[in-house]
Amino acid sequence: IIDSLRKYNGASLTMVPTLVQYAGIAALSHPPFKNEKIIKDRLNLAITELNKLGWEGLHLPSYGYNIWLPIPDTFSCGKEFSDYSLRKCCVGVCPGEAFGRGGGKFVRLTMMNDEAQIQEALLRWKFSGINQNMPKKI
Repeated sequence: IIDSLRKYNGASLTMVPTLVQYAGIAALSHPPFKNEKIIKDRLNLAITELNKLGWEGLHLPSYGYNIWLPIPDTFSCGKEFSDYSLRKCCVGVCPGEAFGRGGGKFVRLTMMNDEAQIQEALLRWKFSGINQNMPKKI
């Protein structure tokens, strides 16, 4: 019995479950994400507004719904910037360090909120003085 349990445990921990494999096949067999236009519109809105805040040269990501935003030079890391953003204007962003050492000078913006909420967050940054070229933080 123990040998059978070892085999089952080894197989269940090292392979993708059949249900997940079928879900992947179904996802890849259908046309592209039907809400792709919604996500692209949100990304375009965010990039346009971020360009106005000094983050020039940002481009629409090739895929996905995230923007990896370089932090202003006045911050030492993404966590410091994300804490400041939350404290200063109640806008939460994910520090890049959460995704590994290479993310330390970035924050991740996710475009899963509607356009009005994205616009609101970026307006809060604008009126709070958060921008790419901001002076030393207070």
